[in-house]
Amino acid sequence: MIKDNCFCCNCEHRVFVDVGTEECPVCHYVGALSWFDDTEKEVDVNCHDNLAKKFCDAIKTMASKQENLDNFELYLTYHFPEWMKKYANDPESLVAEFVDFATMDIGDMDSRGNGDA
Repeated sequence: MIKDNCFCCNCEHRVFVDVGTEECPVCHYVGALSWFDDTEKEVDVNCHDNLAKKFCDAIKTMASKQENLDNFELYLTYHFPEWMKKYANDPESLVAEFVDFATMDIGDMDSRGNGDA
């Protein structure tokens, strides 16, 4: 099944729906969906199985590493809009970024976030 990111002009939700869907799955309004991105990038949902596992594994890792979770929260405190804009619509990059934060060795950083303290 091929899916795509869309935007509902009625309820203003971003949704990931089957290509050709007419009805918004959130508000059920028919005819209000428009492409979320200008490229109309379509993806095969099956290719996301591995990404979903990597993402959930990274969540588990981060949940067990309080320093990494605190670091991620601090980073997002100052960069959240830019971070969302860059990663929210690119699953591969989002997963890679999240894995990086989850597996980062915080113990080797100084107070400014530089490595090899």
